[in-house]
This record gives sequence, C-alpha cells and structure tokens, in this order.
Amino acid sequence: MAGVDISRVYRWTYSKERGGTDGIIPSRHQQRLLEEASRRGIGLAPGDFFQPAAASSPPLSTGESDAPVTSAQTQ
Repeated sequence: MAGVDISRVYRWTYSKERGGTDGIIPSRHQQRLLEEASRRGIGLAPGDFFQPAAASSPPLSTGESDAPVTSAQTQ
C-alpha cells in the first residue's frame, strides 16, 4: 500500500535511537497511503498521521480552578 518494502514500514515503528521514526509515517508516504486507503474503503484521514498531545502535557489553563465546586460555594 505504501509502495515500500515491509522492512521500511517496520522501521517506522522503531525509536529514533534504533534508526526509526518513533512511529511517525514519513510525510512523503502519507498521500499515497491516503489514496490507497480511499480506494480500498479504509477509513484514513490526514489527522491520523499526527500523534495526539502527550498525556503528560499539562492542560491549557482556563484561568479557573479545577477544584470541585462544593455546596458551600454554590449558596
């Protein structure tokens, strides 16, 4: 589907220290994958190539406390 040898695809899953791409599919292969997925009826979208924000990243502050509201605060 990607037009590359299977060993190259496996390398995408390796860490950079091991010569891989840390799970990132190189951009030069993404368009072909999107086209092939569409042709085969596979649900793949451009956003699927991006990693979600790390769970360890602190959330953006809204300026409000995240503490639960108590009944004393609502009266």
